[in-house]
Amino acid sequence: MNRNNGKNLGALRIAFLYLGDVIGAGFASGRETWQYFGIFGGNALYGIAIATFLFASMGLMTAYLAEKLDTADMGKIILPVRSELASDILGRVAAFIIYIALISMSAAGGSLLNQQLGVPVPVGGAIVVFLVIVTMLGDFERVSAVFTYVIPVLFVAVAGVSLYVAIAFEDTGNPITTKPAAMASAWYVSGAVYVAYNIIGTVPINAKSALNAKNKRSAMTGVVLGGCGLGLLGLVLTLALQKDASVADALDLPMLGFADMISPVAGVIFAAVLFVSIYSSATGTYYGFCSKLKNDSRKKHKIIFFAVLGFILGLGGFRNIVTYVYPVMGYVGILVIVLTAVNFFRVLIESKRGISFNDGKNN
Repeated sequence: MNRNNGKNLGALRIAFLYLGDVIGAGFASGRETWQYFGIFGGNALYGIAIATFLFASMGLMTAYLAEKLDTADMGKIILPVRSELASDILGRVAAFIIYIALISMSAAGGSLLNQQLGVPVPVGGAIVVFLVIVTMLGDFERVSAVFTYVIPVLFVAVAGVSLYVAIAFEDTGNPITTKPAAMASAWYVSGAVYVAYNIIGTVPINAKSALNAKNKRSAMTGVVLGGCGLGLLGLVLTLALQKDASVADALDLPMLGFADMISPVAGVIFAAVLFVSIYSSATGTYYGFCSKLKNDSRKKHKIIFFAVLGFILGLGGFRNIVTYVYPVMGYVGILVIVLTAVNFFRVLIESKRGISFNDGKNN
């Protein structure tokens, strides 16, 4: 196989890469969790269960396909037919969809610093994009190294604040006023849509992680741990947000509002945590987009150009992207999940029959 010689990723590091790719501003701040789970009241738990299963299953299928096909190419992971042209076209379409994640994280960075410090919205977005560029210029190795140290702290901080709010705050009983998105109008649909719009960006980084895993067991265990970790974090966030629907309804970044209610210091700390989560998710998803850029002398210039363009497009506002753009991405993502599942079973069956997959490439 054509893997990198440095196959050094254990299960926990792979789980952190998966977590970091998804835990962006919308997740860690509670904005997405409220929009797609919390507003359904008691039924939110069922939606979270669906999401957890899909996160873990999709991670497992992606890692398996990457290992069997020896590739991190999105098109070859997703498409259940052997066609270089079709795989390349599908990979590029997926990369374009992933690019929207960078736009939303840039917008989220602006919302965060504006809400917490009164800083003009473009400043926060510019900082996020600058950090993403610096990390991306170091390719997968730098992304992996950064996530190894950042994501465990991020996970503990978000879970800790959420648990504190869920346990220590009294339930206000305020009515929920946020309306479900048109394309995610019921809990059983919303859970699937939520995973679907997040999952496209995880395909390349989960696949690359599998190719750089110590062994097959580490790869499979890592993505399952990552998927279950996302479900657990979604659960504690939902329990916290449902303590006061008025806060969750009113703010772009509701968990930051709860942290401010704990104490000003907690608010500042959580704001820093959110900013790191924005950066990590933007970096992870932008890696997926950049994986489709031609690896030539101009690649670094393209990385910078598209990142700056994402910043400009992100000035449209974070809440609008979550409400209107994400559900559309979700339905495209559902197609990706279905195609990947079909490809997974195709490869599994052919593998049992002893068919070779040595035409794959580790991209």
